[in-house]
Amino acid sequence: MPTVIELAAKMNREAADALTNLAHATREDKVTWKPLDNGRTMLDQIQECGGLNFFGAKILQTRTMPPFDEAARQRFEQMKAENDTLEKALNLLKSGTD
Repeated sequence: MPTVIELAAKMNREAADALTNLAHATREDKVTWKPLDNGRTMLDQIQECGGLNFFGAKILQTRTMPPFDEAARQRFEQMKAENDTLEKALNLLKSGTD
């Protein structure tokens, strides 16, 4: 029987794979499209999932909640800025599940 950490990692990999498949099946012009110009883009959501993979992995590894303060928020925004294309965001998403 898998441990909680192993199960969480497996489920996270499966979710990342599903999101990657969805991204590849989406027309290129829809990756940065916002529903009604108010919603979030697919790219933004993939960037967030990629960043959260690292955050979640750290929680599982250390069994403590890392601080989510202004400095952490700024690092998160910097990570999103550095992964500003679908290819980069998908690489971030995948690397967070390794």
